[in-house]
Amino acid sequence: MKIVFYSTNSNLYNCEDFETKTIPSCASRWDLLAEEYSEHEFYVLTQLPGIFMLDLQKENVVKSKNVKYIISKKESAEDIAEEIISIQPDLVIASTFYVTPYDWLPVKDAMIADILREKNINVISNPTSTCLTCFDKFRTSQFLKSHNFKVPNSVYVHHELFWCERGHKEVKVNVYKEYVFSEIQKLHYPVIIKDTVGLSSCKMEVLPTYKSA
Repeated sequence: MKIVFYSTNSNLYNCEDFETKTIPSCASRWDLLAEEYSEHEFYVLTQLPGIFMLDLQKENVVKSKNVKYIISKKESAEDIAEEIISIQPDLVIASTFYVTPYDWLPVKDAMIADILREKNINVISNPTSTCLTCFDKFRTSQFLKSHNFKVPNSVYVHHELFWCERGHKEVKVNVYKEYVFSEIQKLHYPVIIKDTVGLSSCKMEVLPTYKSA
């Protein structure tokens, strides 16, 4: 079987500022996999810096001897899917990594998986809908609530509506903004404020009172 592990990157990459060191190295892990399952042919198709997939020393990729590497420079999901299809794989596995400020790579990798499935290629990847739900923390919260999970009380602020009077001179009172403030006032303090689509704790603030919020 031809087995392809793939991942993408939506950010600019500067090799002069980036070096990864994984212990044990990614290359040694690929070697072990290839030795254990020598009847199969393994490929790594990724985009720099290829976190979890590559060992990088600035411009140099430390490679496994038993795995074939493809460093993709394509951008669209369709073009990257075509690169994978050209290998004629029997199985494709998404191995997504993370980026800041928007950790949306699972969505891109899932889009590629959808294209591959349309071509009747076996793929292991989360569905696009699941990746989008996990990417947007407000969607995540709503999903968990709808399935009876206990989640913290929260207030979602729609940025454009919060400032909608700026583009509409006829608006005397922003009712949506009034609603947001009234809901924030009901919360138990301290509260956490963060972007709904940021990575991990990126831009997170902890505020002790309603006034500070």
